[in-house]
Amino acid sequence: MSKGFLSESEYKFILERVPIVTVEAVITRNNRRKKEFLLAKRTRIPEKGLFHVIGGRLFLGENTESAIKRVLERETSVKNFKSKFIAIDTLFAKESEAGPGFQALSCIFEVKTKDKIILNRENSEFKWLSKIDDTVAENARRIISHVQR
Repeated sequence: MSKGFLSESEYKFILERVPIVTVEAVITRNNRRKKEFLLAKRTRIPEKGLFHVIGGRLFLGENTESAIKRVLERETSVKNFKSKFIAIDTLFAKESEAGPGFQALSCIFEVKTKDKIILNRENSEFKWLSKIDDTVAENARRIISHVQR
């Protein structure tokens, strides 16, 4: 069996049966003594069109620190940052690009950076919020709640 990408049918089979592991980077800054959260508007499902934190899947053989670095650089061009592990939570998505919804065991990190944010095609825009509004995806609300504690 070769190492490499799964076929679409293999990936769908796994999503229907096994939780995946993700890393979530909650980028924060202090603005006038209020903590603000960077949220990016998703262009893909799940939660397409809603604002979410930066995150992605953990690859086989990868540790969480390497995953956070890879995801931040890929999605935001951020290379210089400090991260702090906050929590692990279980999240659920009703759909995915492979079709079925999935369950994720998410490793949540608070991230601070002074780098300029440059989004890739997975997100169409970003904003900083101190109060979470209706444009924020349900799972992002849950993730952010861990950092607000």
